[in-house]
Amino acid sequence: MKAVTTLHVSAKYLFERIADKTLYDIFQTTGQELSLNELQGYSYLTKIDMYNEAQITITSVLPYSKFQYITDTADSHVTETYKFKSLAQDKVEVTFEQIEVTSNFLKAVANKVTNISLGWLKKHNFKKVLKHLETGY
Repeated sequence: MKAVTTLHVSAKYLFERIADKTLYDIFQTTGQELSLNELQGYSYLTKIDMYNEAQITITSVLPYSKFQYITDTADSHVTETYKFKSLAQDKVEVTFEQIEVTSNFLKAVANKVTNISLGWLKKHNFKKVLKHLETGY
């Protein structure tokens, strides 16, 4: 899935919101307080639900331009990337890309069907979340 939207916030503001969310998740999961400079390459284990865990690895942190992480579960590998392109002081173009590779054939087929039928809804909801962040600016 790929979604591109323009927001009336600075790239710095939006990047910091996403980084803060990640830092808070790490603190809640591991009890460790990290700084932004310590994120790249950091990996931690988190529970998805009662029965499943995921290994999250932050692979790229380029302040105000890119934030990328990988989520590995027992049967899937998901890469999520946020790219920020500053258009003006308080205007940013955000590109979000999610690539999922699944080792389970049935799950891969189910994902394809879901993405074809409901991909537009995922994009819509993602843009809605970003617009919500815009109102807090």
